[in-house]
Amino acid sequence: PDLPPPPPPALAPPPPPYIPPPEIQIRQPITPNAITAVTSVKPPEPLPPPVVKAEPVRVPPVIDPARACRQPEYPAASKRLEETGAVVLQFLVGIDGAVIESKVETTSGHSRLDEAALGALARCRFKAGTVDGKAEQSWARLRYVWKLE
Repeated sequence: PDLPPPPPPALAPPPPPYIPPPEIQIRQPITPNAITAVTSVKPPEPLPPPVVKAEPVRVPPVIDPARACRQPEYPAASKRLEETGAVVLQFLVGIDGAVIESKVETTSGHSRLDEAALGALARCRFKAGTVDGKAEQSWARLRYVWKLE
């Protein structure tokens, strides 16, 4: 069978040739870096150096050797029951060297031993603690070890 020939392809007109836009150079006016205003303001005075406070010199209370603490007596019941341990006491020493307040910080594990240590501590005298050489109330600690020999 005879087929008719295909139609000729449609030809599109070619695109117009590319013409770049012209480069235009614009000259900016040069502005001189000139000082336009002068003020005569005196700079602020430098700050004085900060006042540094020295830490106060603290000296803790110490046992007065002239009135030394006596060792607490081992409670008879504690001896019989073979109770041992170490107690740490915390106490407040007044400016006169007397114990004002005391408490058990760490128990020995036996109340009789703790109480005996507190009782003996109450009779002790100390040289008061000082801050910058001036007597002041201060807290201290004492550890007493109870052991049978």
